[in-house]
Amino acid sequence: MTEQKKDEVQKPKKKRKILPALLLISLAVNLLLGAALNYKWNDDSEYEALFRSEITFAIQRFEECAEQMDESNYTVGVAHLYTACTMVENFSEKNMMYQYSSEFDSLWNLAAAYPDEFMNHVNKLIPVLKDIKKDRNFNDSDAMIALQEFNSLVRVNVVK
Repeated sequence: MTEQKKDEVQKPKKKRKILPALLLISLAVNLLLGAALNYKWNDDSEYEALFRSEITFAIQRFEECAEQMDESNYTVGVAHLYTACTMVENFSEKNMMYQYSSEFDSLWNLAAAYPDEFMNHVNKLIPVLKDIKKDRNFNDSDAMIALQEFNSLVRVNVVK
């Protein structure tokens, strides 16, 4: 019986060693998964790529409309502009584009609400959108100022 008691006493010791090891392994796995998810959630590259593609499509449509006005092309261009605005709102708060997201919203609102006035000045907008698209770091303050100026130009002419 003494041998059985020794075996019974040793078994709980093994369990005591396994539980802390499992706890440490679980903690390490949770930390790694948490870090990976945090990186994924804070990664703007997907939104930035979609933003660039939507701006490219909007530029193409507005260029076609500048040559010959076509309501369907204009509508598609405005839709791409809206999608680009949505992508900007998903950027990090540190990103300059995010800080100017209200200007993108204004641009879309003006395009949707005042198509005639918007198209009167679209030749001034296309180079601005191209500059915004070229900016790989999303920190071109000159492009953002030009966007503000375009919005102001359209707003002033709408009010007249």
